[in-house]
Amino acid sequence: AVYERLAQKNPHDGKVFYNIAEAHMAADRPAKALAYFERLKNSSGISPQLYVRIAACYEMLKEPSKAKLALMEVLN
Repeated sequence: AVYERLAQKNPHDGKVFYNIAEAHMAADRPAKALAYFERLKNSSGISPQLYVRIAACYEMLKEPSKAKLALMEVLN
């Protein structure tokens, strides 16, 4: 809840969004984490670590083909 308020106050702070996403991953909420990671992808460009975390979300969601696509984006 604290990070959610920080995100509202600082909508362009990538660190806040990344921390929210990681908190959702740790709490076994990959769908929520994915939404934050995707938001970062659209604002920060290519970061290999970001795509790895997106792939991890898809793996947790039992969507291995989407996980593979996320990893392939790093290579392109």
